[in-house]
Amino acid sequence: MTENFADFAAMLTGRQNRNEPSVPVVFIRRDNFPRPGALAHHLARKLDEWAKANPEPFVGLYWP
Repeated sequence: MTENFADFAAMLTGRQNRNEPSVPVVFIRRDNFPRPGALAHHLARKLDEWAKANPEPFVGLYWP
């Protein structure tokens, strides 16, 4: 899980183009979460929701 779309999307695309092992990458936007504080709690809840909706995720990019 990352906010860094530019770097991680390029890295994942490169790995996939070279047929190298990869994992799903979940992108988040911090401004989609309440401020201030409790970011970890909200991230955990959002990631749990995503994991339940994608029990066998494909290798690729996700925007929950």
